[in-house]
Amino acid sequence: MADIVMVGIFTEIRAPSTQTSAERMKFVECHQNMARLSVVIPVLHEERGITETLDRLTAQASIDQVILVDNGAIGETRRVIAHYAITCPKIDVVSEPVRGIAHARNTGFDRARGDLIARIEAGTLVASNWGETIRQFFADHPAIDAINGATTYHDSPIRSVRHRRIGFDRGTYAGGTRIEKLPRANMALRRSAWMAVRADTCSSPDLLEDLDLALCLVRRGFRIQQADQMRAQISARHHKISPRDHWRYERDRLRTLEAHGFEIAVRHRIHGAGAWLTHSLQWPIYRFWDLERRRFTLCSTERGLLDTNPSQSRAPLAPSYSPLPTRPHRHPKADAPLSARVAANSQQ
Repeated sequence: MADIVMVGIFTEIRAPSTQTSAERMKFVECHQNMARLSVVIPVLHEERGITETLDRLTAQASIDQVILVDNGAIGETRRVIAHYAITCPKIDVVSEPVRGIAHARNTGFDRARGDLIARIEAGTLVASNWGETIRQFFADHPAIDAINGATTYHDSPIRSVRHRRIGFDRGTYAGGTRIEKLPRANMALRRSAWMAVRADTCSSPDLLEDLDLALCLVRRGFRIQQADQMRAQISARHHKISPRDHWRYERDRLRTLEAHGFEIAVRHRIHGAGAWLTHSLQWPIYRFWDLERRRFTLCSTERGLLDTNPSQSRAPLAPSYSPLPTRPHRHPKADAPLSARVAANSQQ
C-alpha cells in the first residue's frame, strides 16, 4: 500500500518504505504523471438516457474531457447536447456527417486530448469511481494498452436473475487462443495505441467495428486486459432487436474474423448459433417491455431500438447485408494473418 502524507495543504502519495529506491521512483512517477482521460460518446437519438450519462461523467474530477460525436442528432437530442456543451466546460460536441458507428468513433478518438481514451454508449451509467479506476489501472499496468470493464443492465426486466457481466465477451477464435473484445459500451485504450492502429481499422458496415479494433490492436502486438473494477450499467435495448437482425449480427462477427485471416471452424458457427438462440428465447420478454417506464406494455412508444449505432435510423444490426462470402475476404489493410501474430503474442 502507498503511504499518504500531508504536505502543507496538499496530499502527497509516497511509495511504501519497503520498496527499493528504483521501485519507489517508478511508483511516484506513475502517480504524479497520471494520464489525462477523455471519454467519447457517439450520439444519434439519445434524449432518453443521455442526461444521466453526462451527469455521472461530469461529476468525476478524474475525467478531463467528454466528447459527444453528433452523427445526425435531431430535435430534443441536439438541444440536450448543446445545453451541456454550453454549461459544462469539459464537454465538447463535434459533428461527423458520415453515418456509421465506426466513423463516429474515429472522429471522437481523433479529437480526444487525453493520453487515455475511454468509450461508452449514450445511456451507459458509469460507477462513481469509473474514471479514477481507468487512470489508476493504466498507471499501475504500463504494459497494458487497452481494457474493457464489467457491464450489467440497469433497465432489464430480468436483471435480478440475469445480473451478469455481459461486457466480458471472450471467445476462442483460433487454436485455443483467447482474443479480448473491446465492447463499445465500456472500454478504454491508450491514445498511443489508437494512433498506431488508426489506419488499420475498417469502416465497412458488415464488420463489427469494436471487434475489428480489438483485432487490429492484437495484430500490432498491443495487450488488452479486463479490468474488474471498471464498472458500468448499460441499457438492455439491444435485446429488443428481432432474432432475424441478431442473426445478421452473429454473421458479421464471423465476417470480421474472416477479414482478419481466421478460418471459420464449426465451433465458431456453433458459438454464434448458441448466442442467437439465447437472444431469441429472451426476445419475447423484451418485445413487450417498455425500457423507459420499466413495465410491460402492449403499446411501446420507444424509437431507435439501439441508437448507439448511427449507421441505422431504426435498428443497428440490420444494414444492407450481402450473403456470407464462400471465400474468406481479407481485411482491407491486414498485413499478416492475425492468427499467427496472436499465437506468437500468447507465447510471450
